[in-house]
Amino acid sequence: MVNGLSKSFRIRSAELPDATRICAIYGFHVADGAGTFEEVAPAAEEIRRRMENVKVRGLPWHVAEAKGELAATAMQVPTTRVRLTDTPFRHRFTWIVTGTAGA
Repeated sequence: MVNGLSKSFRIRSAELPDATRICAIYGFHVADGAGTFEEVAPAAEEIRRRMENVKVRGLPWHVAEAKGELAATAMQVPTTRVRLTDTPFRHRFTWIVTGTAGA
């Protein structure tokens, strides 16, 4: 626990009904952030498809709730765009985390 944060957030596995809120959180970062290469935010249906793809691979996708609302999302995806020998990070998976500023 850091500064009581474990009491402020509830972490759980993401579920398909969360896709609409995940879409809103991620869409903000697509429009106003610098942490994605996407130029257009994916629709909720595309987020659901991605969630299913991550689940089929046996990888985790989590959400954090703050004050009863979904505030952040984190998924683990395979590292496929770089050869592992070309990077100092030799992990086979990458975590992608997005959240709201007000959380």
